[in-house]
Amino acid sequence: MDATLTAEESFLHPASRSYRFLILLFVSLLTFGSYFAYDSIGAIAPILLKVMGIHRASIGNLYTAYSIAAIVSVLIGGILIDRLGTRKASLIFSSLVVLGAVIVALSTNLWFMFAGRFIFGAGSESLVVAQSAILARWFKGKELALAFGIALTISRLGTLFSFNTEALIAKYFGNYKFALWAAVLFCIVSLISNLIYNMMDRRGERILNLPKAEAEDKIVLSDIKRFKPSFWYVTFLCVTFYSAIFPFTALSTDFFQWPLLRDSSGRSSLTSHTCSVRLAVRRAS
Repeated sequence: MDATLTAEESFLHPASRSYRFLILLFVSLLTFGSYFAYDSIGAIAPILLKVMGIHRASIGNLYTAYSIAAIVSVLIGGILIDRLGTRKASLIFSSLVVLGAVIVALSTNLWFMFAGRFIFGAGSESLVVAQSAILARWFKGKELALAFGIALTISRLGTLFSFNTEALIAKYFGNYKFALWAAVLFCIVSLISNLIYNMMDRRGERILNLPKAEAEDKIVLSDIKRFKPSFWYVTFLCVTFYSAIFPFTALSTDFFQWPLLRDSSGRSSLTSHTCSVRLAVRRAS
């Protein structure tokens, strides 16, 4: 960077560290809304069971609809990122997240909620892939690990806030729909953050002569054969972790029936402590 740049110009210049970390802030917020909305169902599960008259298994099925969409869409999402670039692809995924959350909030029956969660899942997990590609574009070396840690921490705050606020919102307004619309609001905030990132990335690409967003490495499926055993061990570790912790956080709100936790907001808050511990450990590491 030119040493003659003023302090203000340096801060706003794409080559500066401050500019990259400002991008990191908005990129981290890309998934804040989707993490909040993902756990909103679990946070108000006891209310949904009572008001909608559905079975406990239906809460799990709502998460299943999300997961099926995620499994199908992640690879397709990666191909879209490869073809369209991170900017266009991430906007598509953010739009799907908002659309799915809106459908869930507007739902009058369980089947519409399933459809909304499916669309939501298709955009949400692909957005995580796009987020990783964006961070790899702007951060290198040791800073990349830091950027991933900060982004994941901010995203997980969405889970923490969801379990600590959704039941309270539903109780305050006397209707669970308000809690679902709060999730929509945070998804819109994430979409706005995506638009800001798009503008900053476009500016940085122009000034720094960065490679076009579409010019990322191509996906070659045959490369899977080259993955070392250590990769598959770590993958298996992730599978076992996700299969244990996510079902627990999704359904535990309805499990806690202790006398001191009669209120659903108290049970949601207790569930959020699982996320709090994970955030503390991640920060310490």
